[in-house]
Amino acid sequence: MIAFEKIVSSERATDLLKKVKELDDAYFIDRSKYIPNPCLDGTPNKYLSMSDDAMPKEIYDELYSWFEGQEVEQILVNRYYPGMHLGPHIDSNLYEYVTVVFLDSELDVLNLESPDGWVTVTDEPGKAVTITRDVVHSVSPVPVMRHSIIVIRDQL
Repeated sequence: MIAFEKIVSSERATDLLKKVKELDDAYFIDRSKYIPNPCLDGTPNKYLSMSDDAMPKEIYDELYSWFEGQEVEQILVNRYYPGMHLGPHIDSNLYEYVTVVFLDSELDVLNLESPDGWVTVTDEPGKAVTITRDVVHSVSPVPVMRHSIIVIRDQL
C-alpha cells in the first residue's frame, strides 16, 4: 500500500523545519552504527535519526499534535547531510504502517517500489506518504541537508 495525504500546512511544516535545523547533532544517532536499518544487500544506510524520547519537548508536542486522536507508536526525525542515503530496504520495525512527512521542498530523493516499478516522490512541506512495512523504498544520496518525519503505527 502506498497512500498520499496532506498532514499539515506548508507553513507549519516549514516552521518545524527551522527548529529542527537548529538542533545539534547530539540529539541524533548515527543509524549506520546504532540500531542499523541495512539495505536489502546488507550494506549500511547512512543517515541520522532522533527518536521521540530524545527530542526537545516543543518539537515532540508539535509533532504529536499533527496526529492528535490517532494511535502512534513512535515519531522519529531523520537528518541527512549531503551524500547520505538509504539504499533499497524494508523497515525493520514491527508495526504495519510507516508514514513519511516531508519538511523540505523540491527534493526528488524518496523512491518507492510499486507494482508498476519504482516511483520517485518529490518532497513538499506538510505532504506525507504512508506505506505498509513490506514496501521496498530508498532515499537517493541527498544534494543538500534534508529532514523528514517518520511516524510508526499499527493502524491508520
